[in-house]
Amino acid sequence: MPCNAFLGRDLRVYPIVYLFHAKQGKHSKTATRDPESHDRFIHKGHQHGDLVHNAENTTNMLAIQGLVEKARHAPEELQKNIIRAGLQRHLYPFEPRQKQVDAIWHLVFKKKDLLLVAKTSFGKSVIFQAAPLFCSGGIGLIIIPLDQIGQEQCIKIQRLPGARPVFINGRTDKTDILAQDIEIGVYTHLTMGPEIAAGWFRSISKEPVL
Repeated sequence: MPCNAFLGRDLRVYPIVYLFHAKQGKHSKTATRDPESHDRFIHKGHQHGDLVHNAENTTNMLAIQGLVEKARHAPEELQKNIIRAGLQRHLYPFEPRQKQVDAIWHLVFKKKDLLLVAKTSFGKSVIFQAAPLFCSGGIGLIIIPLDQIGQEQCIKIQRLPGARPVFINGRTDKTDILAQDIEIGVYTHLTMGPEIAAGWFRSISKEPVL
C-alpha cells in the first residue's frame, strides 16, 4: 500500500508517522487543443470558488474528505484553504499555524515524505493527529518510543471528530480480530512503539489475515 512519512523531532520523543492511502488510478492528460478551453477554464474557476465556499460551510470531516478529492488538481492555495477549514472548523478550537497547514497539505495532497524539525510548543502533534482525517480511508501509523506519550496521544486523538485510534504496546492482546480490524480500516490511527512496529505489525502487514 503506498504511503508517505512524516518525521517530527521533539526533545522527549522522535515520532515517525506513516500515512497510508488507498490506491488511485492514474490521472490521464492530453495535449490536444480544446476549442472550448477558455470557457472550461472560466467554469473551472467558478468550481474552485465553490470549493472554498463549501469548505467554509461543511458540517463534518466527511464533507472535507470529499472536497479534498475534488480539489486534487486545484491550485495549491485552494487546497490549503480546505486544510485550514477542516482544522479550524471541525478539529481544533484555534486557528492553525501556516506551517501546520503546509505540512498537512504536503502529506495529503503531494503525498510525499516530509521531514519537519520544529521547536517545542510548535504543535507538531496536530500534523499527525489530523492528517489521516483528511483522507477517505486514510490510516496514520504513529511510531513513538515511549508508551506514556503514545497513550497520551491516543487519548487526545480520540477527542477528534471521526478519529478511531488504537494504542498497541507489549501488554496489548494481539489477536487475529485486532489484525483484521486494522486490515479493513476500522482504525484511523495506529499508535505503537518501534518494537511492535518492527515485529508484530510488520508480520501482519506482510501476511494479511483476510
